[in-house]
Amino acid sequence: MTQLVYRMLTAAILSICVSSASASLVTFQIRDVAGDPLPCRIHLQNEDKTAVTADGAPFWHDHFVSDGQTRLDLPEGRYTWTIERGPEYCRAEGIMLVDQRESTVEIVLQRLTALREAGWYSGDLHVHRPVADLEALLAAEDLDFAPVIEWWTAAGGGLPPLA
Repeated sequence: MTQLVYRMLTAAILSICVSSASASLVTFQIRDVAGDPLPCRIHLQNEDKTAVTADGAPFWHDHFVSDGQTRLDLPEGRYTWTIERGPEYCRAEGIMLVDQRESTVEIVLQRLTALREAGWYSGDLHVHRPVADLEALLAAEDLDFAPVIEWWTAAGGGLPPLA
C-alpha cells in the first residue's frame, strides 16, 4: 500500500512539473506612435477557438480589456489575436506560437482619424456592463461618455427587482 501511495504522489508531482513547464509568460504591449501605452480590446483565441481571459481584466464573450500592457500565462500552442481600439484606429491581427520561452507581442496601433481635434466626441449610448469596469471600457474603446443601463425588461415582461 505504501508503494502505491508513493507512486501516486510521484505521478502527481511529475504532472504538476510537466504542466507548469508547458506554460509560458506572454506579454502584450500595445502602444501609440509616440510609444505610450494604449488601452484596447484584445481578442485572443487558442487552437480550439476558445477565448482566453486575462485575470482581473473586464471580459465579454470573446475579448478582454487591456490598459496597454497585459501579461498572461499561456499553455503551449498556437493562438490568434486581434487588437482593436474603437473606430478611429486600425485593427491589428496576428498568430503566435507559444512555447516554453517568455515572449512579447509589441504592437503600435495606427490612428485613422482624430475626430476630437475636429470638435467631435464619441460615446456608446447602450452599455450593459458593470459600472466598476466602465473606466477601463471607455479607455479601451477611446470613448468620451457611456451611460450604463442597469435595468432591462425581464423575460416574461416587467422589470427585475432592484437590488
